[in-house]
Amino acid sequence: MPNLDDESVEEVRHCVGCTTRIDEYTEVGFEGTRGPVCTNCHVNCHGCGNDFNDNSGATHAYVGGDSYCARCTRNDWFICNHCDDWTHVDESHGTTSGYSVCENCRDQYYHFCDNCEQYVDDDYQSEHQSNCYDNGEIHGYDYRPNPIFLHNEGEVDNAPIRTINVQSVIRNYRQVAYMGFELEMEYFGRGRSSFGDGVESCDIHDVTYLKSDGSLNHGFEMVTHPMTLAWAMENFPWQRIEQLNDGSFEGWGGSTAGLHIHVSRDGFANLSHQARFVHLITRNQNLYEILAGRSSERWANFNNDNLRNISRKLRRIESSERYSAVNLQNRATLEVRIFQSSLKPERIKMCLQLVDASVKYTENLSCNDMVTGKAFSSKSFIAWVATRPEYEILNSYLDTFSSTGQVGE
Repeated sequence: MPNLDDESVEEVRHCVGCTTRIDEYTEVGFEGTRGPVCTNCHVNCHGCGNDFNDNSGATHAYVGGDSYCARCTRNDWFICNHCDDWTHVDESHGTTSGYSVCENCRDQYYHFCDNCEQYVDDDYQSEHQSNCYDNGEIHGYDYRPNPIFLHNEGEVDNAPIRTINVQSVIRNYRQVAYMGFELEMEYFGRGRSSFGDGVESCDIHDVTYLKSDGSLNHGFEMVTHPMTLAWAMENFPWQRIEQLNDGSFEGWGGSTAGLHIHVSRDGFANLSHQARFVHLITRNQNLYEILAGRSSERWANFNNDNLRNISRKLRRIESSERYSAVNLQNRATLEVRIFQSSLKPERIKMCLQLVDASVKYTENLSCNDMVTGKAFSSKSFIAWVATRPEYEILNSYLDTFSSTGQVGE
C-alpha cells in the first residue's frame, strides 16, 4: 500500500470536460481555471481567440465549422426561432410573436407591418391586419355592414316593379341591377406607397370597406357597396385605385388575387332570367375567360349545367358549388367569380359592363332563339353589345377579341 505522505506519489488528474484521466499518454489542450482540458474537449473561440472547454455544459454557438465560447455566444449569436440555425445578432429580426428570426426566414416566411413596424408570420397575416389597425380599417372576413345602395336620381323610381315566388314566398321588388365588386390585391412593399397608404386609398367612406381574405398572402380585398352601372361609371372615385399603381400592390400579375362581381337578384325579371344569365356565361367559357383574364377551376369552375339544372339550383332544389364561375349560394346576389384582379380602372369598368350587359341581354331573349341555340352564342351577344353605347369600354375589348382572339389587361 503506497505511503500517502510520500511526495513521490503523483497526483491523479482528469479532464474537467470529459473526465478522461490525464497521464503521460494524454495530451493536454490547455490548463483551465478548473483544471486541465484534453485536446478532445479543447476548442479555440473563433470570436475572441480564447481557449474553452467544449464539454463544460455551457451553450456554445457552432457556425460554418467555427466554434464560439459561452461569452461570445451570449453577446453575438442567437438561434433563429424558425429554422433553429445559429445566427449573428446583426441579422436578428424581432416578430410580433416575441421571437427573433434570421434574415433568410424573415424574407421567406414573414412580412413587415407598416402600422406596428414589426414582422408578422405569414400564417397569421390576415388575423394580424384585422387586429392591428386601431381604427379598424381592415375588417375580418365575416364582416357584413348594412348595404348603402348607390344610384343616380330616377334610376330606382323609374324601374319596373316585379313579383317573385321562391319556395312559396311571394315578394314585390323594383328591378334594379345593383352591382358590387370585391377587388383582391397583394402587397409587396415596393415603390412609394406603404401598406397604410394603400389602406387609406381603398377605404372610401360610404362607398367601400376593406376585409381580410385567407386566400391572399400579404393583402386585403376592397369591397364596394351596391351601385348601379351608371353610378359607378360616373361617380366612383376611380383615381383612388389608380393611386395603387406604383408597384407596392399587385392584382393582375399575381396568382392569388381575383375580382368578384356581385349582381343583385332584384336586377332580374324572374328566376328564368337568372338562369339565362348563368347559362350565357357558362356556355361561352372561352369568351368570358379571355375577357376575365384567367382560367381557374379551383376558384371559378365552369359547370356544364343546362338551363333546367341551373333553374333547379336557383330554386334550391339542388345544391350548388360556391367556387363556380357564377356562385348561386348567396341569398341576395349572384356572384361572378371569373375575373383576374386588376388595379387598372378601365379593366374593372369593362368587367362591370360585361356583367351588366349579360344581365340586360338575357332578359328578353325569344323562345325561338333559345330553342335554336342562337341566343346563347357569343356571336349574338357580341353583336348585341356593339349596338349599346353605354358599353363603350366593353366594346373596345370585344373588338380586340374579335380581331386577335385575345385581350390584355
